[in-house]
Amino acid sequence: MAGLFSYFRKSVAAPTEARHSREELFEAARSRIFPLLHPITYAEPIPVRGGQLLYRAHRRFTGDLGVFYQVDEGERWDVVLTEYLPEAITLEDLHAIATENLRRVFTAQRISSERFGGYELRADRELASSALLMTSLWESIADELDDDLLIAVPCRDTVLFIEAGAPDAERALREVTHRLYDEQDRMRNSRQLMRFTRGDGRVEAVAH
Repeated sequence: MAGLFSYFRKSVAAPTEARHSREELFEAARSRIFPLLHPITYAEPIPVRGGQLLYRAHRRFTGDLGVFYQVDEGERWDVVLTEYLPEAITLEDLHAIATENLRRVFTAQRISSERFGGYELRADRELASSALLMTSLWESIADELDDDLLIAVPCRDTVLFIEAGAPDAERALREVTHRLYDEQDRMRNSRQLMRFTRGDGRVEAVAH
């Protein structure tokens, strides 16, 4: 799994020395912080020496998914921890920074899926499921298809979707979502389906 943002480790060991470096290191990483979707259970505390618990910075997304914030270090993703954010940076600030970075670099292509009778979103492997945070992208796709959308992200590198008004396709989407989820381990996200509602930009989990 992703490592910890390096200054967080230093802050645990020597919080006084690290006090000034938090701001400096955050600014150095600012343009490389991105929002990634993970199961909300990823928010469970991280135990460290001395009995201290650390928490990954996150916000609930919908259903069993949360938005977590990680730094792209090239060959790995480092986790942003709530306890060691600069004092002036709130979770709302962090979310705004991360989503703006996502909008800056994110590209995607809608393709017809060979796995089932719907569509897939072809995007960067690690950031694919982060597409759910791109309201304008889904508004555009929903307008093209002239319907609300049902979306699934069984793993972080896979985004599947169909028109919401297609019950046969919904059954196929559920089946392929469950299969892909069960086949995964490290990249596993969720079995749930989510509905994107045209016009209001909301993504909400659909009851099973």
